[in-house]
Amino acid sequence: MSFNVLVTERAERELNQAADWIARDAPDTANRWFNGFVTSIVSLADNPQRCGVARENHRFPFELRQLLYGRRRTYRALFTIREHDVVVLSIRHSAQRDLTPDDL
Repeated sequence: MSFNVLVTERAERELNQAADWIARDAPDTANRWFNGFVTSIVSLADNPQRCGVARENHRFPFELRQLLYGRRRTYRALFTIREHDVVVLSIRHSAQRDLTPDDL
C-alpha cells in the first residue's frame, strides 16, 4: 500500500531552518543534506511502519513515529500515520528537547 506524504508548514519551515544552519559553514553539504532528507521523507510513502515509535510518543493521543536521518542519525522527522496519509509534523535535531503537544 502506498501512502500520501504530507509535510506540515511547521515541518517544512524547520527543515529549511536546519539546512540554512548547516549552510553557514558548508553550503554544498547543506544542499546534499537537504535533498537527501527530502528523499528519505518521500520514501515514507512506501513503508512508514519501518520507522520506530518516537521517544515522546507517550505524550500524544496518536502514534508518533520518527524517521532518523543523517550520517550520525542526528535529525528526526516526526510523523504520524492517518489512514492513507503520512503527516510529517516536525523536524528536530536529536539534541533538541522532545516535542510536546503544545509545540503543535
